[in-house]
Amino acid sequence: MMVIPGLVMLLILLTVIFREVRVSFKAKTTSDT
Repeated sequence: MMVIPGLVMLLILLTVIFREVRVSFKAKTTSDT
């Protein structure tokens, strides 16, 4: 049953993407100001 590893991988992927988006958004706002 490979449901748990898939959920863990998806959670890690979401956290990485969210962190990258937040960092890029913060950099964009700082460059705009």
